[in-house]
Amino acid sequence: MSMSGAIGKRERTKKVIYNAEAYFREQDKKNEATMPKPVIIVKERRRKIPKPRTLPRGVVDRWKFYNADRLQEIREMEEKQFNEYFNMATADLPPEDPIKLLSDEVEAERTQLLNEGFGKWSAGAFAKFKTCCGICGRDDIKGIHERIEKRFKNITLEDTRAYARAFWENGPTVFSEEEWNKIEERTKAGEAKLQEIDQLMVSVSKKVMKTRGDGPFAVDRMIFLEKARKRFTHAEDAFLLCALHDHAE
Repeated sequence: MSMSGAIGKRERTKKVIYNAEAYFREQDKKNEATMPKPVIIVKERRRKIPKPRTLPRGVVDRWKFYNADRLQEIREMEEKQFNEYFNMATADLPPEDPIKLLSDEVEAERTQLLNEGFGKWSAGAFAKFKTCCGICGRDDIKGIHERIEKRFKNITLEDTRAYARAFWENGPTVFSEEEWNKIEERTKAGEAKLQEIDQLMVSVSKKVMKTRGDGPFAVDRMIFLEKARKRFTHAEDAFLLCALHDHAE
């Protein structure tokens, strides 16, 4: 008998392969089935509280004539009310929708104060206005505006008229005494020069009307200072004076 026959036939057994991923997946399913389901708590939606509004840029600029102190007080009122509402429970908030931080009266006051200011007037426009007052005089609103609008197209004639009224009414209390005195001195100096020009124009008109005869110019009757003559003749002087009388604004 051979050795292999004496030992007997060897039987092969099937090797077991474990799938760890499937095993743990099955365990997770069993755990989920036995674990209690979590309770989902739905929070009550909090109503939106408006944030305090910031003041427009330039409110503190003196030449814009805003009531900056009162506007800042109203701003602080908004912040205080916002903080109170923010710390309240939703059920305790006012029923109005949307929620208001100011009363209707204070809101109307805020709107009026903002409308009374001159937001269009930049520092450059303000400087130009002061210069034009010295050139045209404070009462020549049209002349002032014609010079301002060449650079600042957004300022209308009505804007200039309203600004000039507020400037001369409120300027002494808004600007420092030194600054206001400088503005007035420059304006008065310009107005004095304009008055002198007007007086000269009156003299020119009298001269022209007195010496003008049947023709356009009466040269011989024009009397001039010889020492002041350098380039122009009597006829040219007469022409200039008559043209100034006929065409000057």
